[in-house]
Amino acid sequence: MEKEQTKKKLSRWKIALIACLSFLVVAGAVFGVLFGVFDLGYSINKMFISNFDNYTALGAGYIREDLQSSVPAENSLALSIGKTYAASSGQRQGNYLVGKKDDGSIEKISFSRKQNGSGSTKQKGYVRSIVSLKNFTFVEISSKFVWPEENMSVSFLTNSRMYPSIKSYIIDNNTGKIFYLNDVVDFEVINQDKDANFMYNMECDDCCYIFAVKEDINATYHKYYYVYRVSIENGDLKLEEVVNSVDFPLTGGVEFADKYGNLYFNNHNVGYYVLSNGSMKLLTYDLTRSLNGIVYSGSKKVNENGELVESSWTGKDRFLNFSRDNLVKKEGNEEYYLETSSYSTAFEMYHITWQNDEEFTAESVVIDGWSAKYAATQNKIYFYKDTKIYSFDIKTTTGEVTRCNYDYIFKNIYPDNLGNVIFEGVSMSNMNNIIGVIYNDGTIDISESARKYSIYYIKALN
Repeated sequence: MEKEQTKKKLSRWKIALIACLSFLVVAGAVFGVLFGVFDLGYSINKMFISNFDNYTALGAGYIREDLQSSVPAENSLALSIGKTYAASSGQRQGNYLVGKKDDGSIEKISFSRKQNGSGSTKQKGYVRSIVSLKNFTFVEISSKFVWPEENMSVSFLTNSRMYPSIKSYIIDNNTGKIFYLNDVVDFEVINQDKDANFMYNMECDDCCYIFAVKEDINATYHKYYYVYRVSIENGDLKLEEVVNSVDFPLTGGVEFADKYGNLYFNNHNVGYYVLSNGSMKLLTYDLTRSLNGIVYSGSKKVNENGELVESSWTGKDRFLNFSRDNLVKKEGNEEYYLETSSYSTAFEMYHITWQNDEEFTAESVVIDGWSAKYAATQNKIYFYKDTKIYSFDIKTTTGEVTRCNYDYIFKNIYPDNLGNVIFEGVSMSNMNNIIGVIYNDGTIDISESARKYSIYYIKALN
């Protein structure tokens, strides 16, 4: 009898223990989902963007389901892939990955198990940051709502203990395959304190490099720096550590890569080191990365083996380089870059004509006028200055500037990143608030809303 009672007590303890453990597992799962630690049953690692060949560009943004977002196809730059952001309402709407089609329409992308498949695995989470290179697109997705980083920052978290809800991915721009970066690296952040132009200059023909930061848990506040080569091998993501600040202290001075995959470090005391085919060499002080991805020094260039050799192209334009973010128009072998002149007093438009993969010619026109607030349509640049909006032709040869509509007091101007220009202001006739869109063909849509009050003078009573 006592044995049976003892067995019953043990059984009750087992049941209670199992119930307790089950509760903890379920509670942990719920906590993880609610607070973004993990997403149950959701993984897009090694999946493909559905119908990837239908897209001319990828980006991030918010699309209202009740509105059709469409722009003419000719607005798309002829790049393998590029940044476009769908217009956001400014409300608490999270951004997600979007694709732009040949007809100019924008849609939220989904994922498939097969390349160019039509699977229906939908996105979960919100895009925090994104940057697109020639071969790869880097993107952060958070399972919790996040406001996107300013200018879609290029510092990407990986195994950050402070932000467990954020996951970092790399998309292969040639196939649409997406890889979970956290699975293959153990550092905290990549490209810390770097801008997009840094990433553009770290590209080569078939790879790119990322600048990684890893904390030393045994040394307070001490961080090591690593450079990884990112490539695709047999359809899978490959990351190779090429150098680090433990073995080579100059890693912190990494500046750019060339089209061949050579990596350059700047030691201001002795000059540039180049890492080529696993060997580090000291070159010279005077090195410039060109728009064509080749590095030049005087009449010489650096070849695929990291050696200075005589260059067959000696034109002065070989020393020019521009940020891809400043590319405002591309037609065949012609490109137009909008640059800011010294001391930010004027714009300068560069017209680049490519002769072949290496050689190009450049013509430039100085624009009389400058503003940090500007936006481009397919044919014109609009900029805001002193409550007014001005414009000039992208293909200008004179630099002539035209003032836009005189009936409004303008307050702001910005691009919608779909090839149109948004402006805000006040109507001079009735002081109503206005918001308008300048489309590619020059037509304008304006909506007005009455202001509740307009105060000329006010002063506190004694």
